[in-house]
Amino acid sequence: MDLDHLEQQLAVQFSGKWITEVLMHNDLSVRVSFGQNRRGEPTYRYWVDTARVTREVLVATMCNESQCPWHQDTLGRLRQFVGKPNSMPTQRKRAATHVTALQQEHRLSVNGKDCVARPAKLACLWRCPVGAHPPVTLKCDGWDLFTADGKCIAGGLDPNRPRDAAYPLFPNLSAVQTWLAAQ
Repeated sequence: MDLDHLEQQLAVQFSGKWITEVLMHNDLSVRVSFGQNRRGEPTYRYWVDTARVTREVLVATMCNESQCPWHQDTLGRLRQFVGKPNSMPTQRKRAATHVTALQQEHRLSVNGKDCVARPAKLACLWRCPVGAHPPVTLKCDGWDLFTADGKCIAGGLDPNRPRDAAYPLFPNLSAVQTWLAAQ
């Protein structure tokens, strides 16, 4: 949903009385109204379900990046306020002493090429597509690809994407296999 476009449409349709557009975003009801305040100035008003919110909160709620901490925090607080259960489980922070396997290798053989894929945590600078917040750095899971003797072949961030929309070159193992098959 493009909020700027919706606001322009409401301003064009305005005929002296308050007009409202109701939309569904995920499982939330979003209302945008346009009219004149008591002083006769044009005014927009925003609601998410039963809660009246500011434009900034509405924009943060409409962000589509599920990993975005700004979006998750705003959506979680809003759901709590309107009495809806949070559909995304809260992520528990691990204790500093938690130990995980250093490498979980997956051996792949595609078209006679033997390779090893290893999981990677990548820091991706990400700019919100709806402009809800300044750019944030997200920790994304990805895969790096190595030869059988340990030489890095490919991986890391996708070089074809802009720097402010970074994403892993291989977000999952099927992307690794697809890339290997094309080589």
